[in-house]
Amino acid sequence: MIFDSLKNSALYTSVHPRMKKAFELIASTDWTKVEPGIHELDGRDIYVNVMERELKKRADAKLEVHNEYIDIQVLVSGKEESFGWSERKDLRQPQGEFNKEKDIQLFDDEPQTYYTLRPGQFTILFPEDGHAPMVGEGTVRKIVCESGIFTVNFSEVPGFVPTVARYLADIESLGMAAALKKFLNA
Repeated sequence: MIFDSLKNSALYTSVHPRMKKAFELIASTDWTKVEPGIHELDGRDIYVNVMERELKKRADAKLEVHNEYIDIQVLVSGKEESFGWSERKDLRQPQGEFNKEKDIQLFDDEPQTYYTLRPGQFTILFPEDGHAPMVGEGTVRKIVCESGIFTVNFSEVPGFVPTVARYLADIESLGMAAALKKFLNA
């Protein structure tokens, strides 16, 4: 989980190959004028869900996890929005099976902690983050920018192909253990 101000978003563009594109979209759009609903940027690989919702009490907000997407959640308007958070590995009370079609599973566990977003701030939530969004009082407008994590074309990631090629050549010439040691110490 990452929590920061949008003015610092450039610090996180290297976290995942699609982060730069996602943050450019977030910065270049007036989200107060975009109709609520899902808007695709790069097909289903990057899309934004614009929401206007009433916030919930802590007891009514369920922890959720995703497998295929990283969330970038941004509070556009409203006073604040709180999130419950827990490490996914510690969640023990699933409400049911993982829904692959919707990429979500809900849990009845109590969050380990809470944190609060204000307008102009964002949180990045990874598959290992159990999160209970939309906690607080009043109505908010927010966006959830979803970035697919397993649909990356790694040939577009700078340096990835040459690095893998060197690693494979090292496996052939040095053997697996020595190649791995060299790779990890590079």
